Amino acid sequence: MSKVTITRIEFKNFKAFSRYSISLSKMNVLVGPNNSGKSTILNAIRVLNAGIRRANAKNAVPVAGPEGYTYGHIIPTDSIPISLENVHTNYDESTPTTIIFHLSNNTKLMLYFPIDGNPVFIPMDGSKSARTASHFKKIFPLKVDFVPVMGPVEYKEELISKQTVQNGLVTHRASRHFRNYWYYFPEKFEDFSEKIRKTWPGMDIKFPEIIDHSSLVMFCSENRIDREIYWSGFGFQIWCQLMTHIVRSSDADLLVIDEPEIYLHPDLQRQLLFILKEIQPNILLATHSAEIISESDPLDIVIINKSLNHSQRLKDIDQIQHAMNILGSNQNIALTRLSKTRRVLFIEGDDFKILSKFAQKTDFPELVNKIDLTVVPIKDFVRWEDVRSLIWGIEQTLGTSLALGTILDRNYRCDEEVQSIHNELKSNLKFLHIYKRKNIESYLINIDVIDRVLKKKLVDNPENPNIYTENFITILNTITDTLKPEFQTHYISNRIKFFNKSSLDQTSIINQALLSFEEQWIDIEKRMNLIDGKLVLSEINTYLLNKYNITITNQNIISEFKPNEIPEEIVQLFRNLDRFRRMPIQ
Repeated sequence: MSKVTITRIEFKNFKAFSRYSISLSKMNVLVGPNNSGKSTILNAIRVLNAGIRRANAKNAVPVAGPEGYTYGHIIPTDSIPISLENVHTNYDESTPTTIIFHLSNNTKLMLYFPIDGNPVFIPMDGSKSARTASHFKKIFPLKVDFVPVMGPVEYKEELISKQTVQNGLVTHRASRHFRNYWYYFPEKFEDFSEKIRKTWPGMDIKFPEIIDHSSLVMFCSENRIDREIYWSGFGFQIWCQLMTHIVRSSDADLLVIDEPEIYLHPDLQRQLLFILKEIQPNILLATHSAEIISESDPLDIVIINKSLNHSQRLKDIDQIQHAMNILGSNQNIALTRLSKTRRVLFIEGDDFKILSKFAQKTDFPELVNKIDLTVVPIKDFVRWEDVRSLIWGIEQTLGTSLALGTILDRNYRCDEEVQSIHNELKSNLKFLHIYKRKNIESYLINIDVIDRVLKKKLVDNPENPNIYTENFITILNTITDTLKPEFQTHYISNRIKFFNKSSLDQTSIINQALLSFEEQWIDIEKRMNLIDGKLVLSEINTYLLNKYNITITNQNIISEFKPNEIPEEIVQLFRNLDRFRRMPIQ
């Protein structure tokens, strides 16, 4: 069964939101000051979950909806873990109060809050088939789970009933029942203990034991010294609870987490973010943590502001700084990252977005999340003196030295010029890589990969009537041959410019450039070293749009790459970059 997720939520006249919408993706870090509406969103999902549980257990019945009678479920108020007082925005009882959840399988789920009476849960799939519990499970296979607000574990935890543990699992009582949970639900304990060993070096945890016939104890081992978990410190207790909820929710479609940073050291907050990015469920995380916000990918951050009509997803690191300002923090994100990582990687434009997608398919997850690295985008190859002056000023501000690295586009530079750049910069840099191809986009042009992308877009898509009978290599040859004069001109002019001060005459320079260019051009793989990948991909999309009415994105292409198809140069780049991020700094 394919995974079903919530893609958008629309609020109408619900608590803080008169009219509001939020779009969701794989990772969603909700940011906003107090009273901005974050809790309203989380509470709406809690009510939704109560409705889903009801529909999974009971057949639908006739209910009064906002547009008359339909089939749905009346949700008992005792199954809803939030207060429903003042549910209508500004006490407006003239406008229907609804929340509509749009799902990835093109269905919807509605919550309706009448003026009097209990909330109503209404499946909306355009048919009558979801009236039975069994059919509801098939059409709406959505599992939502929650990490509750946590606190320290109990000093003495009495053995309670399994049902009591189950009922309090996503409430504030979960911390009080921590040992009981693992006692009654041991199936994933090995996964949990393994996660603790991996994420908290030197620590291990043991299965709970009964003492005195009525109490539970749970020992953890720190460097082979055993102590009961109560004496292990609040941070470790909270971490154990977080890992518990993450492990038990591994089969969920959406995991909702409210302010997990309480009691957690900044290093643990950053590590938690990395773990959440790697697990199966989509994540909805509300936070005030400067650490979590500063370490998040800008595209994962969602600004919540109830005075607007919709949420705002960020685009770049400058907007992360704006998010911090919204929270009233005067922390400078860039300087904060630099002070922690002390390793700066200069990279052209948005190249790291493509590299991180490739890294997701390799064994370098730390690079995806830029752990121990501060990535600084530059517009183009800049004068090193200017960069050195900038870094000197930052080092003086931070009072510490920095390790510098850079990844540069080759553009149309010849081998001799690339070597010259290496010689010029190597004394200033701890890491340097210049692509063998013109730019990072050139590495996306893999004949087999794009051929598979096109077949998925056309051959395997019944909604597209166009028939794909070509081979991508034919398309690529045609487009690059058309652009050959442009690439050749750039290649020759750059070689002339570099050798201009040498003893070689211009005729010899041109002849050598032509010979080198032609030798590479006849081999389709070597040809990729000469082309402008960004331009070629644009021309490919123009061709596909005109002939097949489709286009392909960088993400479409990268998603189709198999690990063994990632260019060896890129894999070696990751190995070297991983060494750079781990290297000691004097």
